[in-house]
Amino acid sequence: MHESFTSSDVRQNALLQYWEKVRLDSFVSAATNDAQSTESFADLKAILPDILALSFGGRGEVIEGRRAGPVQARTVPSAGALYPYEIFVCVPEGLTRENTYLFRPDQNSLVAYGATCASEMARCAEISQRLPNQPDAVVVIASRPWLSMKKYGDRGYIYSTLDAGHAVFGLVAACKALNIDASVFIDIDKHAVIKALDLDNTCIQPVAAISLKIANNIAVNVPLGKGRWERDGRAVLEKPEADERNNWDRLLHPIHERGIAQIPHPLEVTESLFSMLRSVSDNDPSEKAATISTPSIETIYARRSVRGFQNAPVEIKELQKFCKAIDARALTDFAKISAGISAHLALVRGEDDEPCIYQINDAGLVKKNKIIDKSDIASILRERCMNQKILKNLAGLIVLHAPAGQFLAGSNTNSFQAIHYHAAHVAQQMSLAAVDASFGITCIGGFDGRKLSKIFAFSDDEEIIYVLALGIPEDCAVKLDREAVPWAHGGHPSDSKG
Repeated sequence: MHESFTSSDVRQNALLQYWEKVRLDSFVSAATNDAQSTESFADLKAILPDILALSFGGRGEVIEGRRAGPVQARTVPSAGALYPYEIFVCVPEGLTRENTYLFRPDQNSLVAYGATCASEMARCAEISQRLPNQPDAVVVIASRPWLSMKKYGDRGYIYSTLDAGHAVFGLVAACKALNIDASVFIDIDKHAVIKALDLDNTCIQPVAAISLKIANNIAVNVPLGKGRWERDGRAVLEKPEADERNNWDRLLHPIHERGIAQIPHPLEVTESLFSMLRSVSDNDPSEKAATISTPSIETIYARRSVRGFQNAPVEIKELQKFCKAIDARALTDFAKISAGISAHLALVRGEDDEPCIYQINDAGLVKKNKIIDKSDIASILRERCMNQKILKNLAGLIVLHAPAGQFLAGSNTNSFQAIHYHAAHVAQQMSLAAVDASFGITCIGGFDGRKLSKIFAFSDDEEIIYVLALGIPEDCAVKLDREAVPWAHGGHPSDSKG
């Protein structure tokens, strides 16, 4: 049990119980074993498949898989669960032959699925009253946690939550690049959404609804031709087998059956999810906004998860430039559920070859202290991350952390999801910021939080939520620790090359 949680705290709070249960140090052995204009309609129909392809589709690069052969690389990173979610898109009545579509990332295509239109989904999810205008489309991210949990046990729920967060903010990043307004809701009526999407008895959980509103000045150089509407066929979800049903039934009530709050949270612009001191800067937020360039379409397609590192140092000036390019602002309904994610970096291969701990904030890097025990600190960090081979020769390890116990012990049942989405958003932005840097990044979901916290000298109330490794990429490295993409997307996984 974490030092800051009393036995009484844990007994009385189901989320704290779950947090204690899924600590990785308990799972090391298991883990291995309404009316719109015609012009608006035309714009939406033309661009929607490309928005989704840019957000979380295949980017055209094929990488080698361990068991299933080639795997198509995705525009969005993964925490290790390898995308165990479905993406439903509700469009306005009359836009096309159906109102709800299932997006297949392996094909970058929208396949007809159901009859719920965008305005009806906004009403079911109870987001209509929190939106200034009727949405042009509503995207629902629905998690299928078993596809991660069957390999990683209960810890897999963490990975599936982080992956869903990456999907949400992959969509947000794409919309920013295309000048489309995106609003993120996790405080939704999940039971009503399940019925609207006919997800009863599927073991699939709606976790977020994102409303899209196309601006008048959307870039004219899109669509990009990456996505498409399927002319024929209809998506059918894979039916869960007994093991998946049993796993679903035993999941903690507040984890997978959260309904909407009595008073739904309003949308707020989070000036800085990435608020290192957990307060918005005293400076005018527009000051920082003026220095940040929105990730471009090219940047999103250029993002790569590093598969191996060279034994080489990273320049401090490159790290400073990287930090200043991170922009984790978004319009969400969970901006104040948690106080934001903080970040620290253990740099073990820097220019001066002196291992140090840095705080990452809006201004860049701030040196905190030297790492006293210098005896092969890189190997120690790798060991704390379950000895993953990809971490050989890493130059540094970024940890995203927060006082998780404070949030999980609170009354808001969406706090578990919100804190991981905060972390996924920051990690997403870091991955994009690294595109223009001389180093690369990969996201790490498997780590021993207790032991890592000691290296960074965190207080007892700080919990590490997510980890990213950075270093100079080894371009010829091959990472075979992959499976075929495990989600159904309208067919059996064996049907997919994705």
